[in-house]
Amino acid sequence: MWLMEILAYVLRLTIVIGFVIALMLGIIAWTQKSSRKKIIRYFRWSVKAAFLIIFMIPIAYLLGAPSVPVYSYLFDGSNKSLFMLPLAQSPCLVWLASWGQTIYGNRIVDPIWTLQILLAGGEAFNGILPVIGAMLLFIIPIFVLGNMFCSWVCPTGTVIDSFDRVVEKSLPKVEAKRVERSKRNKEMRAKRQGQLSNPLCPTCPLGRLSGRYGLVANGVLVSSLIGSAALKFPVFCAVCPIGISTRGASHLASIASITGKFLPVIIELWTIPVVAVVTSLREKRFWCKKVCPVGALLNVAGAFSPLFKPVVRDDKCRMKGCPEDCEDSKLDYCFICRQIDQKQCEKVCPLDINLTDHESLARCTKCLECYMACDSGAIEIKLSGTPDAFPALARLFKRKRKPKGAYNPEILSVFNAIEQKSATKLTKLKLDAQEFDLKCVTQNNVSGFVVRSFERTKELVDRYYAVKVTKERILAKDRMSKDEVEIPVSSVGYGLRSSSGIKTIDVSNKEDFIVLSKFRDANRVLPGITDKTLESWKHIVEERATNFLIARRFALPIPALSALAFYSDNPIVGVDMWSIKGLSNEEAKLQTLWFNSTPNLLQVYMLRTSDAWIEIHDYTLNELNFLNMEKLSQTQRTELMTLFREISASELPSILTQLEEKHPLRLRLDIAILKILDYDEAEAIKILNQLYPLLVEEIKKLKVS
Repeated sequence: MWLMEILAYVLRLTIVIGFVIALMLGIIAWTQKSSRKKIIRYFRWSVKAAFLIIFMIPIAYLLGAPSVPVYSYLFDGSNKSLFMLPLAQSPCLVWLASWGQTIYGNRIVDPIWTLQILLAGGEAFNGILPVIGAMLLFIIPIFVLGNMFCSWVCPTGTVIDSFDRVVEKSLPKVEAKRVERSKRNKEMRAKRQGQLSNPLCPTCPLGRLSGRYGLVANGVLVSSLIGSAALKFPVFCAVCPIGISTRGASHLASIASITGKFLPVIIELWTIPVVAVVTSLREKRFWCKKVCPVGALLNVAGAFSPLFKPVVRDDKCRMKGCPEDCEDSKLDYCFICRQIDQKQCEKVCPLDINLTDHESLARCTKCLECYMACDSGAIEIKLSGTPDAFPALARLFKRKRKPKGAYNPEILSVFNAIEQKSATKLTKLKLDAQEFDLKCVTQNNVSGFVVRSFERTKELVDRYYAVKVTKERILAKDRMSKDEVEIPVSSVGYGLRSSSGIKTIDVSNKEDFIVLSKFRDANRVLPGITDKTLESWKHIVEERATNFLIARRFALPIPALSALAFYSDNPIVGVDMWSIKGLSNEEAKLQTLWFNSTPNLLQVYMLRTSDAWIEIHDYTLNELNFLNMEKLSQTQRTELMTLFREISASELPSILTQLEEKHPLRLRLDIAILKILDYDEAEAIKILNQLYPLLVEEIKKLKVS
């Protein structure tokens, strides 16, 4: 019987979820114009108000539920009730009265209570499966849509949000302190970027998904579950602000377990929801971010949601540079615009997510306030994307064990010292990174690449290489038959066949070529190629083409490896490389310098697993440190750009030779980077004189398999 009822609920919830998704898609599509964005705010607050009414008004009482007695331990009401109140919290009981008279209805809207009841042994063995099934009916929509409960449904959250609005409008001094405290917290988080977010369990997905903000909330959640198992009643439900303020069935049942009275309301417990609201004087949604175990649980579930992700477009964000479509781009008003903007999207975020630096959206409650606050159109709502939980889980399950004794303790000491001192100048970026593989442009064992020279042919699939290149034509030669063919420049794109053999960090006008459209002798170069295949190749290349490439897989000892990252004025792709999109030309040049520096080489070296090969996975890419552009002064930017122009076209020997011979260009680059990281020149030279021989010794030990 219970299985049929749960299946019926699944069908109803599927319809509801489909309706919600369709409605959200319609609203987002209709509100693309900034003048219409306020419709989303009106819609959300209407939904919040509707749920608040449903939770607060005594619908259950009107449907026949009994009144409940009110007691006070301060006013001598511990033995005799002071008065009676209608049982209010409707969602728990409307399921009972309207949706099939099932005893599992309240489990559907209260997963924390369900977990506590199960641990307390409050269900017979034959009732465990239906209870778990009922709880999952609440959790599954969170997995699909994200944690929308906290920002769209929760009655306590609605009251706290309303209180926050009053503080913003009526208490400017308090609001200024909240903004300053929020800014300070973000700066502290930036300093800890090199450290693990959860000091208690570094590899725990729960800690990775909820971060430091959720540490206390996770503690409350775990303590409640352990306490429920030990004391044999739902511990947290006795003090839950939602249950207290709405006279919910789960709260009253918990208090009844303690007092032995029939569903009692205790007046003194009302101080708990009041405190939950008033703590917002310190920070927006203080209770929700740092204490509430319901939010902690739902954030973990919501981190698996692939839908409705607010993403900052760097090319349109004023805080990242002057947008391309800005009318005043030639007047250099960027500083003024940034002072006006002040990261409005982050100011309105109730969970203080660092959106402009692409921080994880695992805690996002899909309130869409950031989308509505951005008047430059820099924030877009991606209808689907990679769930934020996947990188955390990938780190946990894909991380390989590093061999014992692999790292020289002196190298580790230098690495840790640099990481700690430079915490504010480095940051982790949520990069728009896409991988490119040779098979993307290969057919019938022939590659679409026409490499720049014969030396750059790597395998049998590399059939053609360029003999002569002009502005209009490429004269290519078949390395097997020695036949020559002319290829129009208009029929090719640009790419790097491999990171090995590239001796400069700026590969502009030194790239290899990729055939992307038909020309007269196309079938000689690519036998049997069709227009449809070339069109798909063109789409793949154009989608990934960028001006900043990072080598994805490489071995430090090999003589042909001179650099780990490359810049090009022409949008390019690279085989076994990450295409990093969303950076301006200047940012790409500066990050290219950083990624080829020895301080970065240290953190990349830590990724080595068993042999000499290092592979940068997508989940580790977002854990690597990059230069924090916002912390660089204009003078520092200018100095680095000057350095890039001076060394970018210079040919470099292998990385091992650079370190072994203390190559002048590497030395200049490393000193410049260390000075950016707050070292003076004397300190930088001392560190490098210590570090170079240590790295050379370690790299020479590695064996290329």
